[in-house]
Amino acid sequence: MSMLFCNLYSKCRTPFLPITKVYQAFYKNYSAAVVRLKMNEAIILHEESNNKFTMSFRYINPELNVDRQFNFDRQVDDSITKFIQRINTNINTYIMKKYWKKQKKKNKNTNEILEEKQVTNVEHNNVKFVRNQSILDGNLTCKSLLENSSDIKLVIFDTEYVLKQNIPYVTKIELPASILVDFPIYPSKFEAIHIDKTKCIFNWYKNDGLTWTHIGQGYLYVPNMSDLGCELKISCEPRNETQSGPMIELISKDIVLPGPGPCPFDTRHAFTSNKLSGKSFRVTSYNILANIYSATSLSKDTLYPYCPSYALSMDYRKLLLLKELMGYNTDIICLQEVDGKVYEHDLVPALSELNYDSIFNLKNELQEGLAIFYNQKRFDQLICDYSVISQDTNLNEFNNVLSLIQNDNVKKTFLNRNTIIQVAVLRSKENPEILIVGNTHLYFRPQADHIRLLQAYHGLLYLQTFANKMKTEVLVIINQLKIC
Repeated sequence: MSMLFCNLYSKCRTPFLPITKVYQAFYKNYSAAVVRLKMNEAIILHEESNNKFTMSFRYINPELNVDRQFNFDRQVDDSITKFIQRINTNINTYIMKKYWKKQKKKNKNTNEILEEKQVTNVEHNNVKFVRNQSILDGNLTCKSLLENSSDIKLVIFDTEYVLKQNIPYVTKIELPASILVDFPIYPSKFEAIHIDKTKCIFNWYKNDGLTWTHIGQGYLYVPNMSDLGCELKISCEPRNETQSGPMIELISKDIVLPGPGPCPFDTRHAFTSNKLSGKSFRVTSYNILANIYSATSLSKDTLYPYCPSYALSMDYRKLLLLKELMGYNTDIICLQEVDGKVYEHDLVPALSELNYDSIFNLKNELQEGLAIFYNQKRFDQLICDYSVISQDTNLNEFNNVLSLIQNDNVKKTFLNRNTIIQVAVLRSKENPEILIVGNTHLYFRPQADHIRLLQAYHGLLYLQTFANKMKTEVLVIINQLKIC
């Protein structure tokens, strides 16, 4: 299958290679993340202000061919006896179901068998919590487990579990829908508690239909031609300064597909292969076309009729966007029309791996806004702020200019805009220079030059207030370029 895809890729490389729906439907497996709990450990997760807690453990019984993870959500005020009864019921029910299926194949009377095999493990103390070899009083509440978890063990038959409370734990991990050769892949969602992400261990594997092979390490991975047609798997061992938690694994829903072939930014990357230093720095500005706009019929039918629908999808475009931004080796990135979810789940996790920090501001009630990323190895952030231009008309001399406009429609149009301007004051780590970086997205209507002129003038005055405080020059970033 990999050879088939390699031949297809080499013969059909085009700027917009359609993603074959037949392949997607054939390979989609709807896999879910699997937590690999360590044997003899019971994981407790609880926040002090919450009246609930969770406990998870892996129960193994070779004689009954049982190897299963059990998860419990309980009230802190529940009695220990009530909790033990729930543990017993869940384990017993699972064992009986397996036994019932096995005996059903042998055509035995399953009702009689279930009655014979049903065991009251609680009464026989086969499930219990112990401290210093003494069984805990069942009338105590589960709160006592949370307060002294390090001294308590859970015993199920002859198996002892050490209680581990609030250790590093991954609560959600997802992979992107599109996985393309030569384009970075990373968890599109990654949520965890009690972790230091820089200390977590990420590993990547591929499945060629026979075995899983280790292919990379780290939060980001770039598939190559040898991965074409393969499923990918990511594993994460969550860690912090002193602890490690259970590993979690996730298999991609789709196989690795061919990329779009040569992209326009490949040529530009030839001029930005080296990083800058000293008083030289590189700035990239991009309007990345928010998904709330690209998904409209106006975008599909009028603005970008030359783009296939899959090429307008953010799941596809964000792969191209990240590869392009990474290839510029830039020091400051100013982005416009940034979806809040794309910022949180894609841009921040991916670019933070390259030592970028950032600021983000939404346009009032809209789902998109502005973002400034800067290289933490080269700059320290001194100040960050933003302003809604139409709500800050008293700024310096701007109100005087606005009062001279006699056309009420112009004033109304200007005041109805939700345009914002974003500022970051950065200090170089290599010299005494201070940069004031402004980022905005002016009114887009082609016939609205006069509105953009007013907005730009306001933006310059706004940035000048910071320049006056810092006594330095202003670098203004205003860009209307879109990626699609």
